[in-house]
Amino acid sequence: MLVEKMEKREEDLKKKHYYNKGFRCENCGKLITNKTKTKKCKSCAILGHPGYLKKHTKETREKLSLALTGRKLSRKTKEKLRKINLGKKHTEETKERQRISHPPKQGLTIDPRGYYKSYCPKHPKANYGRVRTQIIIMEKHIGRYLREGEIVHHKNCNKKDNRIKNLVIVTMAEHRRIHAKLQGKHSEEHRKKISEALKRSDVK
Repeated sequence: MLVEKMEKREEDLKKKHYYNKGFRCENCGKLITNKTKTKKCKSCAILGHPGYLKKHTKETREKLSLALTGRKLSRKTKEKLRKINLGKKHTEETKERQRISHPPKQGLTIDPRGYYKSYCPKHPKANYGRVRTQIIIMEKHIGRYLREGEIVHHKNCNKKDNRIKNLVIVTMAEHRRIHAKLQGKHSEEHRKKISEALKRSDVK
């Protein structure tokens, strides 16, 4: 009895044997870096699997969706999914599902730089449906969209103070001079130019 048990155990161990590292794949000839049950790499093993390229039924899809609800994905998996879905166009049905499942957050939000952003998806400068509030307030005051190279500057350097009295339209060069003046890098001549630029309240 003991001999038979020992023989069965040896046979089971042979079946469960994992090939060590250093073997080459039988199909493609790549080096097998991880331990595998077969002498094939992962890609060749997946291609040879009987369930490869088979579509799931509706019942299995529903089961998978219920099982994966509330699951938090890591950054690596999110990046992989983003790369896989690049260039793909969603159908109207999927867009409707996304709108229902992930409705846009309306109202004010704060970006990493400390500026307020409001929800305005039809704006030409909208980034994921949001635009900085100082731009929207200034455009309403002027009655037109901002041109290329125009920036809205806060006079008191408070990014959250979006009153019209505190906002001025400035070019990129003038904006750099203003911030350089605040740091005390420019001479008096440059400071005079900056003060003249800030005094201009009438915008064509």
